[in-house]
Amino acid sequence: MIKNNYLTLLSTFLLPALIIFNNNPNLIDFVTFLNFCVFPLILSLIVMTINLALSRKNNFFLDLVIFSIIINLSLNFLLFDNSLISIKYYLVINFLILITFILIKLFFKIKLKFYLINFFFFLLFLITIFIHFKTNLNTKKIENFDNIFISNSFNENELKIKPDIYHIIPDGMLNLNTLEQFGFKHSKKFKEKLEQIGFDYFENSLTNYPATYFSLSSTLNGSLIDKNLQFSEKQINKTLYNSRLHKLLIKNDYKIFWYSTKWLGSKCNKNLFKCMNTSFYEGEFFKNYLLLININKSWLDKISFKFFKKRKKMHLDKITKDLDIILKEKKPRYIYGYLNTPHGPYTVDPKCTYVHEKDLKENMTFKKKHYYEHVLCLKKQIEKFTLKVKEKNQRPFIIIVQSDTGWSFNPNLIEEGRPHPEFPNRLWPSTYFNNFLAISKNFECINNTKKISNSDLFPIIISCLNNKNIDLNNTSKFDVYYSNHPKHGKIYLRHDLE
Repeated sequence: MIKNNYLTLLSTFLLPALIIFNNNPNLIDFVTFLNFCVFPLILSLIVMTINLALSRKNNFFLDLVIFSIIINLSLNFLLFDNSLISIKYYLVINFLILITFILIKLFFKIKLKFYLINFFFFLLFLITIFIHFKTNLNTKKIENFDNIFISNSFNENELKIKPDIYHIIPDGMLNLNTLEQFGFKHSKKFKEKLEQIGFDYFENSLTNYPATYFSLSSTLNGSLIDKNLQFSEKQINKTLYNSRLHKLLIKNDYKIFWYSTKWLGSKCNKNLFKCMNTSFYEGEFFKNYLLLININKSWLDKISFKFFKKRKKMHLDKITKDLDIILKEKKPRYIYGYLNTPHGPYTVDPKCTYVHEKDLKENMTFKKKHYYEHVLCLKKQIEKFTLKVKEKNQRPFIIIVQSDTGWSFNPNLIEEGRPHPEFPNRLWPSTYFNNFLAISKNFECINNTKKISNSDLFPIIISCLNNKNIDLNNTSKFDVYYSNHPKHGKIYLRHDLE
């Protein structure tokens, strides 16, 4: 048994990362896990340095950190069920941890055998590797896109027309007609604003898939996915940042600017794209790591604003701010702007003020009114963004605002009716297929009165850029599930929605 204190410290900091990796074999690959391990390594070096300065002889500080991490991890698992706690509760708990540690270490002189953590970490690591190895064996490799997608509409070698393409993707933005049925009173004004600033709004837009990773994959590859495909979520995610659309654009000398969110599936391919807002701090892995040790990432945001008073640009405002940089590029430009709105958590009010700049209740449950506030903010941001593009962009351009999926509101159901592992036979609510689509009027190639699916949109656009017309009608709807669901890995045709 290795009894090195510094190795024990590293094992302790790696434990939350390993737990996340272990719990998501269908979502996180080994390379992503290794990249994230840099963070625990840096934390260990910081603690080691402080320990050398303060308590080199008895390792008091080092042992305190290890003790605190282990107790917080245990409480998160045994009491809090991986949910957020208030900062007052957190401070009380860690004050008690400190008192307990002092009593154990200084008064009772009990020698804690922290080195046993090394054994536990090594055992968990072996179990994790076994789980991922088994998952990979049970999941057929699908490296060839022809085995995933039923058609290839992007086999053109050269585009005759090469406008700048602004592809804005608000996560979970409902069709405005459906939103009005849920009680949203501003749908008409939203449509009028779109008309005023030069957009065609598509009343009959739909998405073929209600889950983000499938919807975006079929959008960016211009095709439905083979309904007999057996898959894992991480396999489909790989088709997002290595898509056929992006390959076609790169062949045509486009420069791709990529905006991601905290969702792992939106990560940027640094080999192909200009990654505009890639941030470890904003990532889902970092947020979940802190959650496992009972730290709410929003506390860091609040502290940052309180001390630095720097207003945070949110969602589409980030891209609007960066337009001056983007427009310096001389090549044709494609901007992939994936936005974590109006999807939760609650981040902006109707005036687009970042909520952590205000004194808000902690751990606020995302409700219908917050979704509506996000939509109102998005309306303002679309107007601001469009006006700046028209003012600054000297090349021909297309602006596409296309959500990945719709949304649903049912407070009487867990997660507002979305499929949940506890209810494996629940279907996706039909409104998740009612997505949002608006395209700038300077690109009048699509009849906005007909049904148009997410998978058909870019094949039609690319054909138009080559002065061709194609008639597509891929409007079938399918249920697919995320990696934590018992039905994950298969595609289910929705006969009831045909």
